[in-house]
Amino acid sequence: MQAETPREVLARRVDKFTHPALTAVCAAVFFLVVPMLPGSPVLPLLVGAGLGMYSVRDPRRASRLFYVLVFAALVWQLFGFGLGSIAQTPLGGLAAFLILVPLLVNGMNPRMSPSSLALTFLAVALMLTPEYVFSVPLVAAGVALDGLTVVASAVVTFVLALAPFLLIDNALYFASLGGATAPPVVFGELTYVASNLRPALPGLNVFLTGLPKDFVYPHASAVGAFLTGESYLMLVPLAVFALVFGASASVAGVLTSLKDRFGAFARVSNVLKTVWPVVVTVTMTAVFAVLLVLLSSASVGGYQAQLGDVPVAIGGMVAGAAVMGGALSARVYLDEGMNAAVRAREALAKTLKEAEGLLAGLKETAGRVDALAPSVGLRVEEGVIDQYSSYLADVKRQADASGTEALNTWEGEIRSRIIPTLQSLPEQVRVKVINEVTSVSSLAESLNGTLEHLGVGARFPTLGQGVSAMDTDDALKAYARLAESLRAEVRGLYSYYLEAAKALDVLLDRTVSEPPVDPSVLLSTSDYVTAMRLLGEEYSMNLSAQYSDELRQKVAELGDKLRRKSEVLGDESGGGDFGPEDAKPLEAGKLLKKMENLVSRLRAEADAAVADSARLAEMVATLMPAATTVLKFATLAELDALRELRKASRELGPGLDAVSRYVARATKVLATHKESGMKDEENLIVVAHYPLAWRVIRDLAAARPVISLADLPFQPDASHLYAKIYSANEPAARYDEQAGAILITHA
Repeated sequence: MQAETPREVLARRVDKFTHPALTAVCAAVFFLVVPMLPGSPVLPLLVGAGLGMYSVRDPRRASRLFYVLVFAALVWQLFGFGLGSIAQTPLGGLAAFLILVPLLVNGMNPRMSPSSLALTFLAVALMLTPEYVFSVPLVAAGVALDGLTVVASAVVTFVLALAPFLLIDNALYFASLGGATAPPVVFGELTYVASNLRPALPGLNVFLTGLPKDFVYPHASAVGAFLTGESYLMLVPLAVFALVFGASASVAGVLTSLKDRFGAFARVSNVLKTVWPVVVTVTMTAVFAVLLVLLSSASVGGYQAQLGDVPVAIGGMVAGAAVMGGALSARVYLDEGMNAAVRAREALAKTLKEAEGLLAGLKETAGRVDALAPSVGLRVEEGVIDQYSSYLADVKRQADASGTEALNTWEGEIRSRIIPTLQSLPEQVRVKVINEVTSVSSLAESLNGTLEHLGVGARFPTLGQGVSAMDTDDALKAYARLAESLRAEVRGLYSYYLEAAKALDVLLDRTVSEPPVDPSVLLSTSDYVTAMRLLGEEYSMNLSAQYSDELRQKVAELGDKLRRKSEVLGDESGGGDFGPEDAKPLEAGKLLKKMENLVSRLRAEADAAVADSARLAEMVATLMPAATTVLKFATLAELDALRELRKASRELGPGLDAVSRYVARATKVLATHKESGMKDEENLIVVAHYPLAWRVIRDLAAARPVISLADLPFQPDASHLYAKIYSANEPAARYDEQAGAILITHA
């Protein structure tokens, strides 16, 4: 079920007190005028009050009960005028059926409001009194209350409820004429029936008290004769009367509905709205009176309206209509005063709901931004949200106790200033998110160029084109993906930076100061821009700028020494492996690995040199003593130097300065070792053939006292060496170097 609006609630509350009052008054007056209830005036007043109180709880049921009691009163009066005996005849039964059944069926009509029905029954009762001129204004007032929708119901109810009294009144009227003819009466004070109304019940328990002695009208036969024989005379007058009454009521209904249906009337001033009920009731009464008189001639309606002095009667009717309309206008005036506040409160509630909806959406958006993109500054927007939330809460708290002026002021302020501001904030937030995403992505792209120049392999993630066209949700999703990748890259790049710094510590034999701030800490606050700038500009560029020259110089120096060593020793010592591409501080890790490999090769080289010398020493140890006396092996003398070089290689680290110094030292030691080794190896080869030479010299010495070197079948150098060794080992032989001969002394 749809909830009621504040205006509908107010209207229901007003009607809640209006219906009971009208029902109570109208019911009491009706049963005082139309006898049925005993104990008048006490019981009619109590029944009216009871119906009024029941109407507070359930207006519709109270109205139906009122209708049933009115129907019972009409039946009571009809029975008093002989309806029981009349209904026993065919024509009388038909007449009773035509009078009562339509009236009973009409009681089931749900369209009439309780107020309109009560006023209609009051109008019927007043037709039996000198105040009959107020009957039509009362019905007009009912129509003015409910509009065009109740016109048909009001006309049918009034005509059907009044018809029994009109028939009885005309029956008594024609009986008084003594057979003379006259037009029937359709409007005026129904004096005949009013003066002959049947008495009320003597008690509620009619079975105990019985019917009143004078309950049946003494001349009921005259009434019965009219109803069964001459009531047809009333058909046309009653139809014309119903037509006149219906036409005037329709005019009133149309006027009432026009005020609500057409925009021109919806914008009329409050004064016109207030006097409109007077216009409706007076117009209906005037139209009714004019049509009633105009159609009363014998050539048209064939009835008479007992108005006495017609202008005075019509004036009285119009005056009564003005009084009734004035009462309704007073109610409208009061309603308008209350409705102005209700309308203002409704407008304010609607505007508050719209503003609160915008605030709820903004709070949700701000929450998503805080969760997914905390680096986007929304202090201004959140300040506006808090300020307006507090303002709207204050307005909402004070609205019920405030007047129309304050309500209109608040509604205008919210409508003209707060709502437009709240409507503009989502786009403002979207632009901020887009700017943040674009800024982070652009910075990442710029820093990637710097890192590439510095020789760093890590890359910050970036976004492509089309970011500016994204809505807030898509931009936040893009930011979240970008931020997740950035966190991983920042941590990875910082680890890479620390490794490079530690490698520089080793390579340059110094301690590179650690950064004061770990960029990973900034990730917890989502300060991605600062984290990237620290890594890409502050740390990486500073490290490169501070140590590039020194590193380049030391790498070049090492390369030169390695190339010199390679040239001197005639080997491939790796000098060409070190060049400018190695002199990048941020790639110090790669350089450090190359240095470690170089140190390993240098150690292996020193080990090999020592091993060669040791092997040579072992070979020399196998020679005869005379050979070692004559020949001096330089390699044996340099063995200690090689061992010292090997020891130095064991203690050598990958530092550039230490390796450079070692390479210079190794170049000298190994160059000497190489040269000596070559000579020593040649001597070893020569000495290895000495046994053959000894036998040749021995045989020659046995035959001659002088052995010339030319007589020996060897190379001159080898012959010289063999002569010296032979002379050193044989006492009878002496070597004359100047003569180039071996002198033999024979015994």
